[in-house]
Amino acid sequence: MSLKLGVFQGGVRIIHMRIKRFTKPAFLRQIGRGLLIRFLDQLPVLRGRSNRADEAKQTDDEFFVSLSRLLMAVEDLPPDLTEAIYEIEAMANEEGQDRLEKTIAGAGTKITIEEESTCAEIALQVWMGNRRLFARAYQESQFARVSSFDYFGCGNSPQPPWTGIPDRTILSQMESNLDAWFKAHNRGERTTRIVAVLIGAEIWFQICHGSTYTRVRTTEPGGNVSVQHFRPAKDDLVVLNTTRNEIRIHARSAGERTLYQQTWGRHLCGDPLYFSERRCYTLEPLRLDGASALRPDGITGITKIILRELEWGWKSKPGEFVRVRAEDYFKARDVLGSQLPTIPETATILGAIFDFYFESSIKPRKVHIRCPNKLKLSRRCDATLVHHWMKERGFVVKEAEELYAKVMASA
Repeated sequence: MSLKLGVFQGGVRIIHMRIKRFTKPAFLRQIGRGLLIRFLDQLPVLRGRSNRADEAKQTDDEFFVSLSRLLMAVEDLPPDLTEAIYEIEAMANEEGQDRLEKTIAGAGTKITIEEESTCAEIALQVWMGNRRLFARAYQESQFARVSSFDYFGCGNSPQPPWTGIPDRTILSQMESNLDAWFKAHNRGERTTRIVAVLIGAEIWFQICHGSTYTRVRTTEPGGNVSVQHFRPAKDDLVVLNTTRNEIRIHARSAGERTLYQQTWGRHLCGDPLYFSERRCYTLEPLRLDGASALRPDGITGITKIILRELEWGWKSKPGEFVRVRAEDYFKARDVLGSQLPTIPETATILGAIFDFYFESSIKPRKVHIRCPNKLKLSRRCDATLVHHWMKERGFVVKEAEELYAKVMASA
């Protein structure tokens, strides 16, 4: 992934990025000369550095090489233009095309796309046709890259008191709350910005804020070495699921996770401890049901699930655990019998790694469940199907407890 550093100076977020594909003539050729000239015509900064008379005399190869050299001088380009080119690059693929098409269809907007366009050409045409929609699609694509979360539920209310995107007044109050904590913990002052997007039954909150100050040695033309002093930007994510009345948090430190957990509870639900239930997941079905717990029966979209790794430990022996890896744990247990360690009755299952085979992909994708509340996916878009399977097979604590109560009542 390209370098992407955010620097906060006087409350302004400056983005420094390294453009990769737009500096390659082969990539520019995928877009085509005509579309690139239209792109240049929309950007006075770039058009002012090129020469129309020279362009007319150039062969295609000469044109693509000269444009790539122009874009290599990223330090001389305005930050907003650099960011736009970086985002177009990121969306110039099949996944980006799919995201752009869904965003356009959802907005009910018509953008003319030339026939036989490549992914790169589609990304550029959407950017030129409607930059606001392009920015929205790009933002959602960045959300989709985040796949590791800590989950926090609410045990007191079946439905959350908040189901829509908060207005800017509420978000500003939340930003002030976060700013106070970040300032007290050496993350900068007045750097927080929250962006909220509704995706299905979930509200995705992107939290942009400053990180700890840093210094980096850099080289300059002529071989001179200098030191840059700056505060890096950091993006965290909080997702409020209005169906399951829970939030999931992607943050690097435990302090930030607690901060978001309490801030979202206080401002959206009136109680900083609203989302305080960490016991979301259980892996007991692997002990009770064995290989049957992995069945994807009745779940359209999943064809097969294999248990690849299992870890257990003992509450009486903290820090002591057993981890077993196999190509297929249950198949290996059938073949090896007592030679393969099995889960003792006195042990607690701590984590498991699965291979999920989806109808949309030939290769399996890993899913890591770690009790009590951590889920890591290879792709965020798999979350809906994985959650469905977990609920159906009793890996979600609430559903597991309800199922157990029904079994006991009928016994």
